[in-house]
Amino acid sequence: MTPFFESPLESGGYDITNYLEVNDVFGTIDDLKDLLNAAHSKDLKVIMDFVPNHSSDKHIWFKKSVNNDTHYADYYIWKDAKNQKEVIKNNSITPIVPNNWVMFKMKYTEYSLP
Repeated sequence: MTPFFESPLESGGYDITNYLEVNDVFGTIDDLKDLLNAAHSKDLKVIMDFVPNHSSDKHIWFKKSVNNDTHYADYYIWKDAKNQKEVIKNNSITPIVPNNWVMFKMKYTEYSLP
């Protein structure tokens, strides 16, 4: 199963804001429990795509880490932009990412079955 936790769905549901709640578009925690019980009653296993090391920038851990909360400082790895000094001098300059990773945003589309 694709991620179904609470999320703004800006990264295909991998941008999780709460690992303990089901996103409303996918139902409720009780719906999940019903699904698991139904699957297990038929001797089926349920595999979930769970990525605990990826969260939304709206997650409370991220917000606390970005604000240098001591207890959350090491929850994320922070690296300055390649042009950090120039960005600090002139905040209208676009930061250059510190690596060669490419970011893209996925658009969530709701599909209905016939």
